[in-house]
Amino acid sequence: STARTSFVNQMVFQDKLKYPRFCMCFEKKVLMGSDMRSAGVVTLGGYNPRILDSPMVYVQNIAQEGETRYKVYVRNIYFRQGGGQSIVPDRERQSVVRLNLDSDTFNAKNGGTILDSGVPMLVFDESIQESFKAEWKKMVGQEFTLGKLMLSENEVLALPTIIIQIRAHDGVDTSFDPRTLPNMAGDRDPKNPFDGLLAIPATHYMERNPSTGTYRARIVLDSKLGSFLGINAMEGHAFVYDLREDRIGFSESYNCKPKNSPAGLVDDDMFELPTISIETSTGYPVAPLDDPSNTVFNSPDRTFLPGKTQPRAQLEDANGCVSATCISFVTVGYALILMSLAVAYHRYRPRDRSKHWDNEVSGDDDEIFDDYGETEVLNPEFEQHIRHGQITGFA
Repeated sequence: STARTSFVNQMVFQDKLKYPRFCMCFEKKVLMGSDMRSAGVVTLGGYNPRILDSPMVYVQNIAQEGETRYKVYVRNIYFRQGGGQSIVPDRERQSVVRLNLDSDTFNAKNGGTILDSGVPMLVFDESIQESFKAEWKKMVGQEFTLGKLMLSENEVLALPTIIIQIRAHDGVDTSFDPRTLPNMAGDRDPKNPFDGLLAIPATHYMERNPSTGTYRARIVLDSKLGSFLGINAMEGHAFVYDLREDRIGFSESYNCKPKNSPAGLVDDDMFELPTISIETSTGYPVAPLDDPSNTVFNSPDRTFLPGKTQPRAQLEDANGCVSATCISFVTVGYALILMSLAVAYHRYRPRDRSKHWDNEVSGDDDEIFDDYGETEVLNPEFEQHIRHGQITGFA
């Protein structure tokens, strides 16, 4: 949420975070027989550049002040024939068709298209329904349906990839050629070449029912409540929400997997790759990923291969105990040591025995009556009567 009372803003106000931003990274959903599970991780304060498999592009968060939801402006929607899991085509000459979209009408009802990982599907304004169905039939050869479909994995992979063009951030760096980045509009929209492109493959918008082996499209085309980009648009991507700059960044990522542990996919270090935080005066890690000076992603010789992990910048391993797991074990160790010292002190500390009756046992007739381990010195005459059973006659 962008509200001042949101969790991230409260962390900043309490000086627990340096910057009001966070990253949501969603594991790419892939077909593996009956297994179509996906997961993700959240990073507060920034993001780990080593998990990115394409440049980070920033789009404008058009939500007004006081609104609590994140909103973007969808400018165009495309179909790419033959599918593909990435914004980069699987092969050459895959045709891309632009849908007949009135962007103002498409974004009007909510003051923009709402970006919400809590929505389980794509929800498109009713104004696009006719164009969507017409282009689908041309490309697929069948009518678009929300009913059950018996499809093989290869048939699902061959369905069109939906590409969403989103308006660029107002402060985007325009000093470089956007045609060099695969997830910017470039020549696809010469008037808005710095817009971001978000690829949604069929494996994300087609949901499989393991019990029946059938698929069903998770797309709504007749929404009267406006447009929403839900979780199936976000899978396989890292989304960065920068509340201070009113921008939302996204990049393809194939490394949004929680670190394996003996207990399963649960670990406080979260990523299989180490999380780093390198800040500069601009708030970017090292250099902005859409900056030409960043040689990690913007090298002329760099080739983006969809579905494969790309070469990453080499970072020096940090020595010492820095992970949450290590720190936890050290803390528990110190606590056990302190508890052991406290127990030892309590058991072996010197005791004050000055009140104990110092008795010298001289024979078997002497008995010591001490109910509580310590006693007072009695009157000698009273004591003598007690020892000989002569309670009366004492004066």
